[in-house]
Amino acid sequence: METEAWDHTAYYPGAQQLRIHVTGDGRSGQLLGHSQSELAKHIDVYAATLFAGQSVERLGNPRPAVQLAARAWTATRNKGQS
Repeated sequence: METEAWDHTAYYPGAQQLRIHVTGDGRSGQLLGHSQSELAKHIDVYAATLFAGQSVERLGNPRPAVQLAARAWTATRNKGQS
């Protein structure tokens, strides 16, 4: 699932738009991978989630770009299971 989000609140100077791609297992929801246009941003969150074997839904994080990507993936997964 690919989505776009700002790296921080857009009205603050220096905000950049990120293109984020999240890959997860459709049955278990486990995060399998991630890539984004600005690799250094938020990589710690994805790395910790991958290392722990947690689900995409566990990406709930105070960083809006991470939350948006996780919610978009989860919504697409849930739509496919309906």
